Amino acid sequence: MPRVKTIIKSILPPPVLKAIQKYRREKNLAEYQNLSTQQVFTKIYESGAWGRPDDRSQKYYSGSGSHSSAVISTYIDAICKFLSSLEKSRMSQISAAATFLSVRK
Repeated sequence: MPRVKTIIKSILPPPVLKAIQKYRREKNLAEYQNLSTQQVFTKIYESGAWGRPDDRSQKYYSGSGSHSSAVISTYIDAICKFLSSLEKSRMSQISAAATFLSVRK
């Protein structure tokens, strides 16, 4: 049985749907507009704006897209391509910086 929301979406003309989406987007932006970066992310995680993890003990969850192979493989490919384009001396600097940061933990 189709959900009411699905039925309504199928009936409304595209310009009305776009207007509703625009209104919601602007409303969401207004909620975060005067917040610091830390406050924005705190609100996102506390409200579950990006979804909630299956494991409720997981404090931070950045949505299913962060775990989707379709999303992360594109990101990983782009990073690999970028790193491959760097000169070897630059790669050595990045490697040294990464080692330094991991040791500091």
